[in-house]
Amino acid sequence: ELFISVGKIEDIKCLKNFRAKGQAFISFSNENEAENAIKKFNGVTFLGKMMLIDFAKNKIDKNFENYSEEE
Repeated sequence: ELFISVGKIEDIKCLKNFRAKGQAFISFSNENEAENAIKKFNGVTFLGKMMLIDFAKNKIDKNFENYSEEE
C-alpha cells in the first residue's frame, strides 16, 4: 500500500534468503512512477529501518528471479 501512492505497481518480488533479507523488487507501470518512488521513499524509515530505494543496477538485480531462496 505504501508504494501505490506513486503509481501503478505491476509486480513485487520479495527475497527471503538470508543474504537478501528485506530486499524487494517493485516494478511500476512506467519509469516516471519508479522515479517518483525513489524521490519519495529513498531514506525514509519504514518498520524501524531506513529504506534504500534505487533502480536495479546490474543483470542479477534485473533478473531477480534467479536468486535462490535456499541461500
